[in-house]
Amino acid sequence: MSALQHSPEHRVTSLARRCREELGAVAEAPLWSLSAAEAGDALVMLTQARAQLEDLLMRVLRHAETVETGLDAGATSTASWWAHTSRTTRAEAHRTARLAASIERHDSVRTARAAGDLRIDQASVIVAAVDGLPDDVGDRVPAAATAFLLRQATEHDARALRILGRRLLEVIDPAAADAEEARRLAAEERHARALASFTMSDDGHGAWSSRPSSAD
Repeated sequence: MSALQHSPEHRVTSLARRCREELGAVAEAPLWSLSAAEAGDALVMLTQARAQLEDLLMRVLRHAETVETGLDAGATSTASWWAHTSRTTRAEAHRTARLAASIERHDSVRTARAAGDLRIDQASVIVAAVDGLPDDVGDRVPAAATAFLLRQATEHDARALRILGRRLLEVIDPAAADAEEARRLAAEERHARALASFTMSDDGHGAWSSRPSSAD
C-alpha cells in the first residue's frame, strides 16, 4: 500500500465516502418494522454519531484552514470557499469555523464531542462560558469550570447550561466571584453618578443647555 493509504487524512476521506454510501443505501429503507425500543435506540445512536461527525468536520475544517484549502481558487478564506462549495451560508460557515477554533483550545470538550457525548450547542455554551471568565482568575479555575459544565451536560441541555454558565464563577471560586461582583457594582455606581450629574451652560443669547459632567 502507498503511504497515502496509511495516512490519517486518507482514512478520514475514506470514512466520509463510506458514510455517504451507507446513508444513501438506507435513505429509502422502510421503517415500519422498527419497534418503539429500536426506534429509540436508533435516535440516541444517530444523535451521538451526528456529534462525532460534526466534531470530525470541525477538525478537518481546522486542518483545511491550516493548509489554506480554497485560497488557490481565489477564495478569501477556507470558510468562504467551503460555504460556496457546499452551499452553506457564509454566516454559518464562519460561525462553525470560529466554534471549531474555540473547541480546539478545550481538549476535554473536544474529547467529549469526539465520543458523541456532547451536542454542538452544549459545546458552544461551555466554551463561551469558560472563555468569558475574568482574566485574573486562578490557573485552576478554567479547567475546573470546564469539568463542572461537562458533568452538568450529562443531565442538562444547552439552555440550562447557559444559565449555569452565568453563575459559573460562584460555583468554582466564590471569592473571585465576590471580587468580580464588587468591581461590577463599582463600575455601575460610577456610571450612575456620571448620568446624574450635568452642567448648565449659557449660550450667550439667553438660552441655557445642559450636558453630562465628567465622571470623577
